[in-house]
Amino acid sequence: MTIAETLKQISTLREIKGKEKETYELIEKTRGETKEKDVLAKLYWEESLVAQHEIMFNGEDKTVVEKALKRMESSALAANKIIEENELNKMQGGSYRFIGNVYRYKKDYKKAQEYFELAMSEYQNNNDKGTLEIRGFLAYCLIQNGETENGIKLGLETFDAFEKSDKGIVLKHQDYFTWAVWRSGIVPRLVEALLDTKSSFDKETILKYLDKSEEILRKPEGPITWGDTAFQLRLDEIEKARKNLSN
Repeated sequence: MTIAETLKQISTLREIKGKEKETYELIEKTRGETKEKDVLAKLYWEESLVAQHEIMFNGEDKTVVEKALKRMESSALAANKIIEENELNKMQGGSYRFIGNVYRYKKDYKKAQEYFELAMSEYQNNNDKGTLEIRGFLAYCLIQNGETENGIKLGLETFDAFEKSDKGIVLKHQDYFTWAVWRSGIVPRLVEALLDTKSSFDKETILKYLDKSEEILRKPEGPITWGDTAFQLRLDEIEKARKNLSN
């Protein structure tokens, strides 16, 4: 199996609830078998993502969450060290994105916004499709930092841009899974931020966008090669957002 195939296998496993231990083991095994610096950084990113998923699954278990958050942070920082020491400049935007996400889970939303803005700048310099994902994270941070109207506007505009912008259209055709996961994550995060901050908002509009988010997962318009569990993490998030809105 090539390293590209192994990375694909890891990215598949980490999206399946209950496969965290297996994914960690494959990441550690692969890390011991490669000396390519960019691959090592990507493996630490994958580890950070698996830890993030652990937090998402175990939100009520403080012991698990604290341990997973430490792993999420240490992996993101390890990747950043490799990137900076080896001048992997095209990966710097991704590194800022992962560090920003750590601060998001630490609830330091001002610091998270700073890193997402750094990521956006790097992505724009490299004409990277990741700008779409980062806009969604920035929308969340704007709401958490008191700019509710701007956050909602940016979030919903970004959701639509996945369907209408050149970058969104290209990504949809090249990698439907990534396109769908990135796009469908925007609105559940908006709901979380709006409820956290007890903000006023148009509930019917948000529910409409949650329906759209679910539809792109339930009725994929592109190839999904690893079965019915491919989008379960995101579907769970959407259902949680709906329940929280109803409460």
